[in-house]
Amino acid sequence: MYQAHSTFPHQLHLTPSLSSHGNLLIALSSSGSQLKSRSFHKLYERISRVGHVKVNDSNGSQRPVWVTYRRDYPIENNDWGDFQTHRRVLGIITIGQVGSQSDLNDICKQHESLKVKYSSTLYDSRCIILGLNPDGTMYEAASQGPSRSTSPDPSGTPDPGGAPQTPVPAINGHAHVKKVSAGSTDRDSGVYETVGGEEKPTDSDSHSEGAADLKIDTNHVNGSDSGSESTSEAGCCEENKADSPRDSAVESMLDTSHSSINSSASQASKVSLHPPSNFKTRALFYPTGEHAVNIESQLQEFVSSLFWVLESKRLDKSQEKLERPPLLCAPFERKDFIGLDMDSRTNKKRCAGRLRKQLADLTLQAGLPVEAIVQYSHAADTLRHCNDWLWLAACFEGLCAASVVMLYPNLRRSVGLQRYSSLGVGGHQDGSQGWPSLQIQILQELVGTSRRMGQNALCTRHQAFLMSAMLPHLKDAERQETALMLESLSARSGSGPAPLVVQETGIIIPPVNFLNIPTCRRVRIISPAGGRKAEKKSSLIPEDDNGPFIFSPFSSLSNNNERKSQGKVDFDWVEGDVCEVCLELENPMPFELKITTMMLITEEVQFESWTSTIVLKNERGLQSITLRGRPQGSGQLQITGYSSTVMGVTSNCRFKFLPHLRTPQYTINVVPALPMIQILSGNSSTGSLGVEQAVGEECGSLHLSLSAGETHECSVVLHNVSSQPVEELTISLESKMDKDTLHQVFQYSRENLQAQLPIPPGGRASLTLYVYAACDFLAPGRLDESLETTSLLSGSEPPSLVSGGPPSLPSRQSVATSSTRAAPRARRADSSASLLSSRSGSSMRSGSSSSTQAATSSMRTRTTAPTPGCSNRTLEANLLVKYSGGAGMSAEYCRSTQVAVSVEVTPSLQVTRWDVLPAELPHQCYVVLDLLNCATHEMDLHYTPTKHILIEAGDSCRVPVPVDRCPLATLTEDGRESESGWGWSEVLGGHVASLVELRWTLGPNDTPGRASLTGITFPPSTHDLITMAPIHWEVQVDGQEVVGGTENSGVVGRPLQLGVGITNTSGAPLPPLSLRITAFQDHQNGHLNYRLDAKMTTIGATKLTTPQACCFTLKEGEEFRHCCGLVFFTAGVFKVEVTCSPAAVAAQTSFYENITPAHQHAWKFAPPLEITVTDV
Repeated sequence: MYQAHSTFPHQLHLTPSLSSHGNLLIALSSSGSQLKSRSFHKLYERISRVGHVKVNDSNGSQRPVWVTYRRDYPIENNDWGDFQTHRRVLGIITIGQVGSQSDLNDICKQHESLKVKYSSTLYDSRCIILGLNPDGTMYEAASQGPSRSTSPDPSGTPDPGGAPQTPVPAINGHAHVKKVSAGSTDRDSGVYETVGGEEKPTDSDSHSEGAADLKIDTNHVNGSDSGSESTSEAGCCEENKADSPRDSAVESMLDTSHSSINSSASQASKVSLHPPSNFKTRALFYPTGEHAVNIESQLQEFVSSLFWVLESKRLDKSQEKLERPPLLCAPFERKDFIGLDMDSRTNKKRCAGRLRKQLADLTLQAGLPVEAIVQYSHAADTLRHCNDWLWLAACFEGLCAASVVMLYPNLRRSVGLQRYSSLGVGGHQDGSQGWPSLQIQILQELVGTSRRMGQNALCTRHQAFLMSAMLPHLKDAERQETALMLESLSARSGSGPAPLVVQETGIIIPPVNFLNIPTCRRVRIISPAGGRKAEKKSSLIPEDDNGPFIFSPFSSLSNNNERKSQGKVDFDWVEGDVCEVCLELENPMPFELKITTMMLITEEVQFESWTSTIVLKNERGLQSITLRGRPQGSGQLQITGYSSTVMGVTSNCRFKFLPHLRTPQYTINVVPALPMIQILSGNSSTGSLGVEQAVGEECGSLHLSLSAGETHECSVVLHNVSSQPVEELTISLESKMDKDTLHQVFQYSRENLQAQLPIPPGGRASLTLYVYAACDFLAPGRLDESLETTSLLSGSEPPSLVSGGPPSLPSRQSVATSSTRAAPRARRADSSASLLSSRSGSSMRSGSSSSTQAATSSMRTRTTAPTPGCSNRTLEANLLVKYSGGAGMSAEYCRSTQVAVSVEVTPSLQVTRWDVLPAELPHQCYVVLDLLNCATHEMDLHYTPTKHILIEAGDSCRVPVPVDRCPLATLTEDGRESESGWGWSEVLGGHVASLVELRWTLGPNDTPGRASLTGITFPPSTHDLITMAPIHWEVQVDGQEVVGGTENSGVVGRPLQLGVGITNTSGAPLPPLSLRITAFQDHQNGHLNYRLDAKMTTIGATKLTTPQACCFTLKEGEEFRHCCGLVFFTAGVFKVEVTCSPAAVAAQTSFYENITPAHQHAWKFAPPLEITVTDV
């Protein structure tokens, strides 16, 4: 509650903090438009001195009544009157100046509106009206009395209130009232007569209503002693021992003053003004402020009326015995008690305790501190048992206030008088030398003198100037001592940034601004965060004209210097956004420096500055603080300084006056209001949209972890958190990935997003972002293997995938192995059949001897060594959102924000090797793949619409995938030509990749995914298997067409008619072809027997060239047919292979060279024709 300053060990200096708890609160305000501020301040100073009145109660005892005057008291503070009664406005005093009847009507109307505003707590009010004589007539300047040598304003400064100044003595505030009315609510005519040193109202008896008459001693009026002390909140009046000769002389002049006024007024035409009929407030008429000689006595009567109303309410409450007492509440508590049972025992105690506490407040205000202490104690006991902590704390606060009144009765009158006397001559002679020492001594004398004269505001101003101007010449101990004294003074009468007018002399004292407390070293205007920046639309940004040169260093340097000198910043603020300015301050004091109500000072554009309270540490060096605010309009905003309150002194610190700053002001362009979007993300795939998470207003991040081939649906929600609608919005993706990969990984619907515009304030728009974990599913090729020489159709067996495991397929991925390829091996026409027969037991799980069964089976192996390519990778992209709306869109401004999307791709499925085999149907082939499960969970792989296989983690398997062959037209349309036949490898690889899609589910949640063969290539030796044959076969046995799976039978010695038809389906004429029919037997042991001269014979040609003429070609769609006979001599199973190849004379024609010039083509009817011959 109190602080004892240790710098003066012989004296105790107490700073009151609870003195207002026992005061009556009176709101004082100016009304009308004619009253000048100087006139108002003069009357306010006089009124504020009447802060203490002694009233005789009904028992004849004197009670001290203290008053607190407040200007512009907020109504929300008045709502706390139930919680602490000293916060209630009990009285209202308004001061106005009139020049016409309309002015009087306006003043009365404003006064009545104030009464309505505080009607819940108001007891009484007064309206002081200047410009009227006591009888209600207009005061004329020519009617003023003769000037006198004795005047309240020795400087003779005219009153700016309107009328010239009439120097009527103030009589030190003495006014002898014979009869006054307490609690009157009617207006007073203001006509007073002076009889025997007393004034009485001439017609006040007719306006008194039911109140006892009072006699108030003149000695109770503040200011009777010239050496007494007073404050703006509470003044003290001491009893005079005897009237001074000066008082007697002034009183004798008073009669002359009144007679002069009356005689002058009678000579002029009088215009009477009358308040409105509904104006029921007691009005006091005075020509000017100097003529208000009885204002103190009127205030005494007013305070007394408030006291008696308060006393009556106190007595009523002390005698109340209610069964259900009402519940008093603080403003914020009312909603907490809605619906509660107020008849409970705890709530009844709470009601009773709060009523007892309010009674204690009224008792303390009524001047009975001893009784108040008893009431507070009883209330505290009751509130403690019901755990009403807030009101219990208020009880303790009131108990402390009452104790202070009892223990320190002179606390309100004079605080620290001895301390200021100690600052007299010689106070600092030992610590300073020269002119600074003399200046400090003079300033200290001014402080002490002002304090003794009762000029608290002037005393504070002198002390503030001493602190600011002489700071460099004060040592640390002196700085701390001076600061403590300034805080003590400013607690009574603070020092603001406005000039101070000395009441008695009219001298204007300039304001003191603490430009060096604290010391501002640097100012930095903070640019908005990335997502809040305003951008000019790119199409509207003008390009700088640098002439014929691309870059001009001289112009750039001059522009930067000009911008810095003018204080212009190179970014914009947005109307309605929170903006920040960083100040780097230095604390020059030897203690922690508390700065309150620190805020920015701006011009040109309306700006809502937010106040901040900061504490600078007691340490050397710069300390950064941030001041915030909100522009309320658009235009060129100028930041010219800051305002702060240090040690009770409010300063306006302009940058142009700060010695360490070179920039006088900072200019920022404020663009019209723009919308603001907050990006939220949710998991659409798992249905967790309710668990949305903000990814940041600026460049946030969205991290996903997916298995290679997995597709994830991410819901991106655009939440408009501003008051402006989003009318334009565009979304784009930026990444280091190529466009094709970027489009493959991220997909979204722009049309769906545009359909949701505009987004209203508080509204949302959603965007589904489809994220595919793209990956190269093909294992890296090995440079030590030749693709052509390790084909499955060659006679060699390639090395197995894993040491000790079964053999696997050769790799055919890398096409950049070597520019020089090994020459293709010469293969017999029957090598394919013999190879398939020999591999059926070793490389395929099925033991079937047919190539069809071997191709469609699968094989799995176990990986025991790491495979290249099974490692994590990261896909990154930025989702850029540009949007605009509202007034900012009209000004061609927009905002942009971006979200960094990071996709961590974990390995899932990998194709380690691949090859091509013929299929059962002539228009298909088998792409045989070796697949490795690189994931850590079991994988269910679907490699055809009807076939799937389970692969354990780390296992590999071989699967055949049927693929439609590539039409020749696709190759010829592509137009690629390359030596060694590698030109069409990518085309054929793309054809296969477009038809093969491996789908899988992984893990306990059956996470789906898909793998593609994008990037796969095939060597030229396999092109004839992948490429559709240029001919269409039609084979018949005894007139029956042979298709895949048809059973053909014959009898020994009986001829079989074999018909072969060839149709040109290449889309172009075909040169001559060679047709060959070959019979053989497959012994199912890897051996094929082509020597069947003793077992069969043929009727007709089995080798021929079609057509017979070399110049003849087989046109598109044209058919060629050949028939021959087969006669078998022994029973058994025979196979017939039908092959068509380019004739020798046409093998080197351009047609075949364009297809695959490095290989000899042979198109076979697959599978070979199988005939079962029996004896019967």
